[in-house]
Amino acid sequence: MHNLSKAKEGYNSDSFLSPGLYIVSTPIGNIEDITIRALKTLSKVDIIACEDTRSTKKLLKLHNIKHNKLVSYNDHNSKLKIPFLLEKLKEDY
Repeated sequence: MHNLSKAKEGYNSDSFLSPGLYIVSTPIGNIEDITIRALKTLSKVDIIACEDTRSTKKLLKLHNIKHNKLVSYNDHNSKLKIPFLLEKLKEDY
C-alpha cells in the first residue's frame, strides 16, 4: 500500500478515462498482486462488472478505492447483463 501512495504523488488525480470498455486483470491468488495501472483504472470507471462482487469489494477496500457501482457478471447471468452493459457504453457516446 505504501508504494501505491508514492506512485500516486506524480499522478494527476483529476485525469479521466476516455469513454469505453476497460478489461482489468485482477489477482487470482494474492489480492495484493495487482498493478498500479489496474488500480488507477478501477478507481476511475463508472461501473465495474465482476464475477464475484464480494472478492472485488475486498480488493477495492484493501486499496482504498471507493466504488458504488459493482455489477455481477458471470456465466449464469451474462445474457441478462450484456444488454445493460451495452446500454451503459452507448450512453457515453
